[in-house]
Amino acid sequence: MQTIFLYRFLVVIISCFALSLPAACEKKMADPEGALKEQAERYWTERFINKNFKYTYDQESKKGLPPFEVYEKKLKIVTRIPTKSVRIKEVKIDGKDGVVKIIAKCQIKGAPTLLDVPMGDRWVIEGNRWRHIPQIKFD
Repeated sequence: MQTIFLYRFLVVIISCFALSLPAACEKKMADPEGALKEQAERYWTERFINKNFKYTYDQESKKGLPPFEVYEKKLKIVTRIPTKSVRIKEVKIDGKDGVVKIIAKCQIKGAPTLLDVPMGDRWVIEGNRWRHIPQIKFD
């Protein structure tokens, strides 16, 4: 009777340890705010200036993300305004969620100078890295 109890007890302990091991091994970001600022600036530079939609596609949260061809077609439409630079204005972190405010310097047809266009942006930590949450409707 005590042997069966001991055996069950050990199975429960080992199971709990095995299930908690991946969570314990996952490293936390040393500087989530700095990492998000850097990630967001690169993301928007690649999207608006370099038109590198393959890079931005790989940075998106995978929830509800369409195939690359659909994504690329939509982004080509929404990124037609020539953008000269992007800069991060503010980063806010709340657990695994992040909000970034950026300023894009855009050349609007007919405007005598570059215009500052403010934008807000949402991010989430997935698999210990920041992922962009698309705000575009793909359907």
